[in-house]
Amino acid sequence: MSAYEGCATISDANGVLQCYTNGLQVWDRTGLPMPNGQLQGSDLSATQAALLLREPGQNRYYHLLNVGADATPSFGGVQHSIVDMSLRGGLGDVGSTNSVAVTIPGGGQVTEKLTAVLHANGRDYWVVVHGWNNNAFYCYLLSPGGLAATPVVSTVGAVHSGSGNGGSNAIGYLRASPNGRVLAVARVSSGVELFNFDAATGRVSTPRSVPPVTNFYYGLEFSPDNSKLYLTNGNFVYQVDLANNFAHTELRVQNGGAMGLQRGPDDQIYLSILGAGSLAIIQRPNVAGLACNLQANAFALNGGSGELGLPNFPNAFSVNAVPIVPVIGPVAASCEGELLSVSSSTVAPNGSLFTWNFGDPASGAANTATGPAATHRYQSGGTYTITLTLTTPAGSTVLASQVVVVGSGPRFSLGTRQQFLCPGTALVLSTATQPAGTTYRWQDGSGAATYTVRAPGRYVLRLTSPQGCARRDSVDVLAAIPPVVRLGRDTALCAGAAPLLLQPNLQPAGSTYRWADGTTAPTYAASRPGLYWLEVRNAAGCVARDTLLVRVGSSATGCQVVVVPDVVIPNIITPDGNSQNEFFVLKGLNAPDWNLTIYNRWGRLVLQQARYDNHWNAAGLVAGVYYYLLRNPATGQQYRGWVEVIR
Repeated sequence: MSAYEGCATISDANGVLQCYTNGLQVWDRTGLPMPNGQLQGSDLSATQAALLLREPGQNRYYHLLNVGADATPSFGGVQHSIVDMSLRGGLGDVGSTNSVAVTIPGGGQVTEKLTAVLHANGRDYWVVVHGWNNNAFYCYLLSPGGLAATPVVSTVGAVHSGSGNGGSNAIGYLRASPNGRVLAVARVSSGVELFNFDAATGRVSTPRSVPPVTNFYYGLEFSPDNSKLYLTNGNFVYQVDLANNFAHTELRVQNGGAMGLQRGPDDQIYLSILGAGSLAIIQRPNVAGLACNLQANAFALNGGSGELGLPNFPNAFSVNAVPIVPVIGPVAASCEGELLSVSSSTVAPNGSLFTWNFGDPASGAANTATGPAATHRYQSGGTYTITLTLTTPAGSTVLASQVVVVGSGPRFSLGTRQQFLCPGTALVLSTATQPAGTTYRWQDGSGAATYTVRAPGRYVLRLTSPQGCARRDSVDVLAAIPPVVRLGRDTALCAGAAPLLLQPNLQPAGSTYRWADGTTAPTYAASRPGLYWLEVRNAAGCVARDTLLVRVGSSATGCQVVVVPDVVIPNIITPDGNSQNEFFVLKGLNAPDWNLTIYNRWGRLVLQQARYDNHWNAAGLVAGVYYYLLRNPATGQQYRGWVEVIR
């Protein structure tokens, strides 16, 4: 399409091109001229020569408005045509009564300025033009009933007048801010005016002038956030900061030629460069100063070249236009310590930035992430708010948030990490009471609330809360060495003699004592004959007992205690064939009076012999520590201890 200045295009809601025009001819989506597409009342040299709008409430009709240039016989008119997309098998055509003149009050003329503003109802449009040789704005309502025949007229601001093509104030853009509240009007040789616009009534009011920044004005466009106004003078682009006392910044364009401006649906502003093979783009138009980032040669025209204009659009690209709202996809339930995934299906302009904040400042730098999808690991259960900030290339930001509940695993402990198991005993592992619905799983797959340990090893419990969150704990159960308690041989006590001090062999630190009468001292004063016993518990919790019989002293001994050798039970044997320490030999005891039981370090029985014969040498067993129990069936006396086998 050759379009020296104004032109227009329109697509359906899915972005499929419907038709396009340079103000003289209308083409269908295939690039062929529509049979009835020759228009009247315009030419290739009108600033905003044409505008296409979909009739609100349906998809069949597109309204085409076009204006003439100040140097042509048709100057001063507004023409109205309707493109009917039901014709030609859906390719469309201009209605048979095309290029109908729009009535201008008083038979007056209009300038080359043509725009549309979305109505406050979010459905209709105001088609806006400006009178020639007067200060009147004409606003025509486009609704489901079509284009109104009578406009809303506002006489306000400067008179548009002048003479000669190129110097006439008929030239220059008319733009509405994205929010529809402000109109900007460029008069090519007389500056820029701003006006308030009421999108509910079509009224224009409150004129004010933009301080001069150049002596020639052509293109106009607002930033997406309505805070900046961009204008061109044929050589440069100027940014005017409307929120900062009209402060302006000159944006240089290499080799000049800066003409038409148009904000795209990606919130970037496109710039036509006269004679260039590509468009320039203001990538962040909301940002003040040079940081708005004007990029030359940003959009290739694929063999074409730029002229003065770009396609003319209303301040909103389509009726019922929906602003970009970031959407956070469903977030699956999560437990503390698990990896939680989030994503957004938001369709955003290329170059948009997705920034996530997981509401978990304790996680430090991991609390934020970028990209359409991200992950986070919450270390503590609780309720968190995930916030997604979407920043467009233009600098606009929109937010979305979602509350997530992160479950906690059960709080429990199996006790100290290392626990001890005494030979011949059992250890019960358990936890504090858990909520109903909690499930248990031990290392062997069993599911009881308690576990009975009968052998050394590692024991693991995994608890799962009713919400499905799991936590585990483990203990190492070690084989404990029981204490060895010896009170010595039975003895005698003479009548009237001082008490005998009963004292066991030396015990390791942390051992506790309990005598037959419940006393807990390490020694005991026996003042009368009888059977005495002592129970010792070591730090590992293992218990051993010894007994001692105190008889009445006899005259045969002069009532003196007979001292006999103490009992000696070996704690090491070396059955290696050298005839020394070959056997487990009891000294100070008559071996046949005793029954012997021996266990390995895992608590498995390896020997059981009544009336021991002093001939156990660990035959067929590996070297290591073994635990013994000696018991005298006649007296009930016992000895417990360990013996190491070295080969």
